[in-house]
Amino acid sequence: MAELDVLRDPRWLPMGIDADAARVRFVRADDALVRDATFLGAGFARDLPSAELDAAAVRSATLDDHPASWIWHTAFCRSTLLARALDHPGACRALREPALLMDLANLQRVPPRHGPLDPALRDAAFALLARRVQPAERVLVKPTNAANNLLAPLLAARPADRVLLLHSSLEDFLLSLARKGQQGATFVRHLLKVLLLDAGGSGLPPQQLLELTDLQVVALTWRVQLEALARAAAPHPDRVRVLDSTRLLTAPQATLRAAAEWLALPLDAATRAAIVAGPVFAHDAKGTRGAYDLDAYAAERSAARAALGPDLELVLEWSRGLSHGPPPLATLPALA
Repeated sequence: MAELDVLRDPRWLPMGIDADAARVRFVRADDALVRDATFLGAGFARDLPSAELDAAAVRSATLDDHPASWIWHTAFCRSTLLARALDHPGACRALREPALLMDLANLQRVPPRHGPLDPALRDAAFALLARRVQPAERVLVKPTNAANNLLAPLLAARPADRVLLLHSSLEDFLLSLARKGQQGATFVRHLLKVLLLDAGGSGLPPQQLLELTDLQVVALTWRVQLEALARAAAPHPDRVRVLDSTRLLTAPQATLRAAAEWLALPLDAATRAAIVAGPVFAHDAKGTRGAYDLDAYAAERSAARAALGPDLELVLEWSRGLSHGPPPLATLPALA
């Protein structure tokens, strides 16, 4: 496979970077396969045709660099649902959690042995993801939330790109994690460890961190995520909009319209109405629970609230003492 063909053809997806070997790995995937995948991770890439290019060739490549749109988000805030809803052939090609971005995020927080991540290689990776299969189709990228340390360099490098910052309320985050039991608690502690590498600390003394309950760790993790997004986006208020994910369930039509308009996705009113009435909003976006709608969401919240009992209000009150300023994203413009 010719190097130029891999770089020019968006069906060759960049999947990962081996920084020590200075190689970038690509896999070739038809568009239908990309749209059907929940996430573009290691499982997606298995058994697909692959190619590896020298990182220097990728870094110096001249690409058709189209503007792209991005959903950066906190954990468990319906980002997969929104990305699925906006994914529509001819209008929007959604790339959900490309593994490449996780590699870049890790290289940024823990540089390889030969030195810091090359900004030119990182920016070339952004441009590779923005390549279009159809000329009129805009690419929408939804990174994993563990790659949010790439938001600041993305905004600095790509002034034509549009960004949506999606988040849940703390109560929603707590109730979502409560449904996941010990597995959820373990995940959040790992996520907090990663986030603190990026932030340089939590603002709490190290000994106090060790004393936190599982629910307090969840609350702190939620806060650190929002603060990181706010810091990265603050210099570019004209390029970002903020959305509370609850609106996706309570006002899907209006939310889809506003999101499509802000992200410059050519989805007309009839298409948006068909999406809201179709299977995307009637099923679990990650494909793990089958049928799922507003009634199922309300039932899950009720059960989680009952399980937490008075501990829910206690941790909500505790979290209010973590900061005396405005909510982290309050100074950025909200999605209309």
